[in-house]
Amino acid sequence: MSVVVQTARDRSANACEGYVLPEYRIDQCGLADACFAEYREVETAQLAERLTQLLLEQVFHLRPGEVRHVFGHGPTVRRQPAGYRCAVAARSQRRAVGVLILLGAVVLLIAALWAGWSAIRSSTLGPRLGGPVIVPEEFRPIITREAARCPRVPASILAAQLAAESGWDTQAVSPDGARGIAQFMPRVWRQYGVDGNGDGKKNVWDPEDAIAAAAELNCRNLDLVAVAPGDPLRNALAAYNAGYANVLKYGGVPPFPETQAYVDRILASAKTVQM
Repeated sequence: MSVVVQTARDRSANACEGYVLPEYRIDQCGLADACFAEYREVETAQLAERLTQLLLEQVFHLRPGEVRHVFGHGPTVRRQPAGYRCAVAARSQRRAVGVLILLGAVVLLIAALWAGWSAIRSSTLGPRLGGPVIVPEEFRPIITREAARCPRVPASILAAQLAAESGWDTQAVSPDGARGIAQFMPRVWRQYGVDGNGDGKKNVWDPEDAIAAAAELNCRNLDLVAVAPGDPLRNALAAYNAGYANVLKYGGVPPFPETQAYVDRILASAKTVQM
């Protein structure tokens, strides 16, 4: 048997000469013989090399020429058959493609997150996150028309209320049972509902009716809490959220965290309304 060992020190460019047939010294990729390829990483040492050589010669009794097995520094590489494609080049190509795919995925993820954040800031959750209030086109003429019912409450305030109440969802239902784009409780709707489009019905799910009723209620609240100290507009907004009775009871905006946050949010969001 003939077993050739390339020691850890022997890594010169012609280290394979005499060990590998000439036709295998240059592979199909035009690179050095496969004995230099990092085909499979394993830990080797001189003792392991010598023991393996002994095993092949003494135990398996292989005849000379049957095995040409070269042990390099670190990797163990076997001479590849005809048609061998460079393992290193192929692996490098796979890694490059993988990196490009990963980078592309990261770019797409960032773009999607940015688009989502922009949509959130400008739509349903925008007012709640401090973004601008962009009024959907279909509601702009309704808000402008119905805000004229109560000139003391600007259209921007009415728009900010609707955005905060339902995020422009005409079918919204709160956990407490408030309904529609303006979030009227059933008992409040029965008392203050308005037929805004003149179809003979007071429908809380119809944005024309609900927006008209919200504008009417703002004016009614201004009158109901007129005797309460403090800013009339803040008191009216507090009455929309917590009821006029609580505004009168506490002499202004009630000490309810939700109501206080609501009033501040509406006044701040109204400054960003885009009609």
